[in-house]
Amino acid sequence: MIGRKQVADAIGVFNPRVFALIGVFACMSLSGTIVNAHVYSFIAPTFGAARELSTFLGGLAFLLIALCALYRPHFLNARVLFVVGIVSFVVSGALMSCGATWSNGATITLGMYLRPIASDTLALFAALSLLELEDVRQVAAVVAFAQLVDYAASPFVVGLLNPSTGPLAIAGCGLVGLGLSYRFGRGSCERIRRGESALDLALADPSSFIAPSHALFFCVFLFGLGNGYALTLNEIDNAPQLAGMEGFVVVLVVLYLLLVRDKRQEDMLFSFSALLIMAGLMVAPLVFGFHAGSTAPNTLIHLGYETFSVLLWMVFWGIGRRSFFSFLPVVCIARMASSVGTDVGAVLGHTSNGFLPGDPFTAATFALVVAFLFFAFLWVAFRSFSFTDTINGVMELPRKAVSVHPEAPLSDGEGAGEGVDPWQERCETIARKAGLTPRETEIFIMMARGRNGRFIMDHFTISRNTAKSHIKHVYSKLGVHSHQELIDLAERS
Repeated sequence: MIGRKQVADAIGVFNPRVFALIGVFACMSLSGTIVNAHVYSFIAPTFGAARELSTFLGGLAFLLIALCALYRPHFLNARVLFVVGIVSFVVSGALMSCGATWSNGATITLGMYLRPIASDTLALFAALSLLELEDVRQVAAVVAFAQLVDYAASPFVVGLLNPSTGPLAIAGCGLVGLGLSYRFGRGSCERIRRGESALDLALADPSSFIAPSHALFFCVFLFGLGNGYALTLNEIDNAPQLAGMEGFVVVLVVLYLLLVRDKRQEDMLFSFSALLIMAGLMVAPLVFGFHAGSTAPNTLIHLGYETFSVLLWMVFWGIGRRSFFSFLPVVCIARMASSVGTDVGAVLGHTSNGFLPGDPFTAATFALVVAFLFFAFLWVAFRSFSFTDTINGVMELPRKAVSVHPEAPLSDGEGAGEGVDPWQERCETIARKAGLTPRETEIFIMMARGRNGRFIMDHFTISRNTAKSHIKHVYSKLGVHSHQELIDLAERS
């Protein structure tokens, strides 16, 4: 039973920042809709792979951002990225518009290849902006209501525009979204730039970071595949079918999240989104040759993917709130996996479309094979996977470790040697009882003072793997699982 308090609490989720971010994500979604409806449909007859290559380039751009966050965060200068985004939106919009006006395929294709740089910059600041929200329900509301705005506005916007004016609208949406998101996300971007690289922090706190081989990213790839399949299945004039009902259904799901608290709501959303995509894949063969032009499979798959998108941003936010410096690598690797999955799904959708005119039975058989592979992958790889456990499994980074700069000199008494203070003597006592070697004892004392893996590598002039091995042995012998637990152990003593 939903009471007045729950309703009032749900209404309290909304504030000016939430509405501003709804605008940001709506701009992102709407620009993608316009690209599919006008830009790609214009170039597809002469260069059918243009959209897929553009999507792939977007994935590569996300990979580049992830590598910067992992290895060289000082490259992520907020002002530089903001200027790059503005220039990319303006130039790509102008190129695509001029290319459509002049009927020049090369010009419009060049604009499409430049657009991923602009859209990825917008996505970067939009993602960082979400970290400014205080409640996961606000994140769900932002993503879902942005989708609703996109679905409600798409029929009118697409109808008013043409291949020449569409790119200008894309640039306009991008610039508005970039301006709003930069205001909220630049602080987090600068914090990442001034901080340690995620790879160095992960040496001492591997449980605070998610490995690139984590099942989360394979799951994102799989759902991206479903989205790409729905984008191309039963295209009309090389443009995806527009079906607006899924936006309203996703909002109903979010209203449930706002009103009803559930400890495992992420897993509930995952099950719901997976079932919807399964339903869409199963319906697809039934409409081939019987109800040509039906949007039922596309609607179901899109509904499942958009629900999954809400879930994914909730997971990103949950991880980022627990471990700030792991947020950007996770978001970027996931977006890269989604881009690759979308391309694979698009190829499968084009294949189904190719069979359909002459042989509906083969097209239906192919769709059933795609559905079976999706089911099989979910059953084998994700039967015991939990998004809730993934979030809860990320340990918070110790504030002491983040606040100590690796280039700061050794403090008095730090490490083994003369002039040992009482605190260091207690640490050495703990080390002796745990059976630490002299080198491991030095590392333990340094880590207890907040030093990270990069400092240990530089101080002892050892490789990353050697430092990682030493830290692993220290944790094992002390019976701790994270840097924070090690610090707590030293301070309690």
